[in-house]
Amino acid sequence: MIDRPWLDPAVTARHRLPMHAVPHRDRIELDGRWRLQLLRSPEERPGDEWRDVDVPGCWTMQDTWDRPIYTNVQMPFTQTPPHVPDENPTGIYERTFAVPDAWLTGRVVLHVGAAESVLLVSVNGRDVGVSKDSHLAAEFDVTDFVVPGENTVRLSVVKWSDASFIEDQDQWWHGGITRSVFLYRTERRYLAEIRAIGGLADDLRTGTLDLAIDVVSRDGDLEDGWTIDVALDGVAEPWTLPVPTPRPEKRTPSGQPPRRAALDLIGYVAGDLPLAPDDAEAWRALAPDIVPPRVGHTVAALEVPDVRPWSAELPALYGVVITLVDPSGAVVETARLRVGFRRVAVVGRDLLVNDRRVLIRGVNRHDFDPRTGRVVDEAAMRDDVVLMKRFGFNAVRTSHYPNDPAFLDLCDELGLFVVDEADIESHAYIDVVCHDPRYLAAWVDRVSRMAIRDKNHPSVILWSLGNESGRGANHDAAAG
Repeated sequence: MIDRPWLDPAVTARHRLPMHAVPHRDRIELDGRWRLQLLRSPEERPGDEWRDVDVPGCWTMQDTWDRPIYTNVQMPFTQTPPHVPDENPTGIYERTFAVPDAWLTGRVVLHVGAAESVLLVSVNGRDVGVSKDSHLAAEFDVTDFVVPGENTVRLSVVKWSDASFIEDQDQWWHGGITRSVFLYRTERRYLAEIRAIGGLADDLRTGTLDLAIDVVSRDGDLEDGWTIDVALDGVAEPWTLPVPTPRPEKRTPSGQPPRRAALDLIGYVAGDLPLAPDDAEAWRALAPDIVPPRVGHTVAALEVPDVRPWSAELPALYGVVITLVDPSGAVVETARLRVGFRRVAVVGRDLLVNDRRVLIRGVNRHDFDPRTGRVVDEAAMRDDVVLMKRFGFNAVRTSHYPNDPAFLDLCDELGLFVVDEADIESHAYIDVVCHDPRYLAAWVDRVSRMAIRDKNHPSVILWSLGNESGRGANHDAAAG
């Protein structure tokens, strides 16, 4: 395990899987009662005395010695970045679980919805990985860590860290695991990522579906013949898309790759100079070898006639089913999403949605409950959205961090424009940390993972790089 990762801003994660937007449904839920020891330092060794607590849950709201703290601008301790107090509440969570025998032939992933602020994971006494960011999920491939029968998972959560300095929001500080924990299974060849973004053509009636789907094999290369079926509500026949597989390397009779022609032509192509017809044909043949397609990465731009546009007033959604099919024709995995067809642009000083100027009547929203702290269930989220709609609001800003994906699903369904905000605020050091190269990776990681997770939601019309954190090179990198 990394030595004291809670004090190293350059460490954003270890062995954490890439963020994605694939809804894997074959799950074992791990929410409920867990064993907890609340230590006074991450370097203190656990003892033999445990107590039961709820997960998801804040330990600060479950009768422990560590209480909620409220601050606005100032940090709740006097140390400067990236240092933290010696007394640093650290929750050691444990529980057992059983994995069905059928799962052991595939890939098993542990999903931790949110942990504040550093998460260290072990399974069956073996270190698995590390994650930072109190408001985005962390996933870890635990296929090689689980065994038949009973398994033990330990989630160690460190409250204060280098990350606390960029989570200095106007808020109550808590500690714990604040969103759901579960395991899910896939086959060893699986859907790793789905981009399915709905847009509108110029006529505002023809829908456009921007698709990019990644298929990954845990056991080496994909063989030829894999396909993806895309079925959309209201469209009679699905689209069938081939999955790119490794290209055999072309070689000349002498056994060397044919690179001479490319070297002759590449200067013209790079300089955007006109090519003779024969040279243009030669370049078309060579281009896939110079810039080969990404293996497993399927891209398509589809058009759908006569769609109902999505807006906050009329939130029309369409179901999309993505099916991964192996070379024998067998279905390997199916993912179900909802898309909305809308068009967002800034023209001059106007924000346009579906080519109409919109007036934003918005509110800011924290994950907050007076009884459970930062843990909010889906029913309470729905109540929030309904209340906003009832009082005439049409937009919400996820101040000051990404909300639970379930909240964005509700905004898609009920109709709210969303400003999606990254988990970045360095208010106490507003003109310091945004320029600190040690925090560069954290800025890019938090913004990019948010955008990757939430890109398919039609409700998200604007992105925020964070709140009250100055303006520095780290922002510029994250914007890029």
